Amino acid sequence: MTDEQSDSTAVPMSAPERQPASAHLSVAGLVGAGFGLALLGTPTMWLVAVVLLFAAVVVYAILQFGLRRRRQHVLSQSARTAHGVRVIVLFLVAFGITRITPPESLRPWYALAGAVIVAIGGYVILRMEETATLREIKAAPKVSDDDDRIEP
Repeated sequence: MTDEQSDSTAVPMSAPERQPASAHLSVAGLVGAGFGLALLGTPTMWLVAVVLLFAAVVVYAILQFGLRRRRQHVLSQSARTAHGVRVIVLFLVAFGITRITPPESLRPWYALAGAVIVAIGGYVILRMEETATLREIKAAPKVSDDDDRIEP
């Protein structure tokens, strides 16, 4: 087989695609629901919250495993630092929410508001992380599998 034949049958590398928003929404929704149920404070709700948070971890792991199999997933130090800072800010907000004790009559509404805040924050973080990943993948030089040449 000549080089011309192998080049003509080569499959061009496609641009990486974004994951659907529903994938990130499902993870953020599970985390938000778990957080909201935990805010209710009953032992049963704590148990359900732990199950929901575990389900969120499993879904996130599946999404990340699929992401790594589809494309390179290498982030620069600055992108990892920015992601870490966003997560820490969300944790601080969630911690602040847990420190407030609402009146008993408002506890369900407070739990719902806390769940929505954490879910929205988690969704924004996941979308920003993926945007940074795609930006870095598009900017990285492409390495050919046939040899060690770096293509622009």
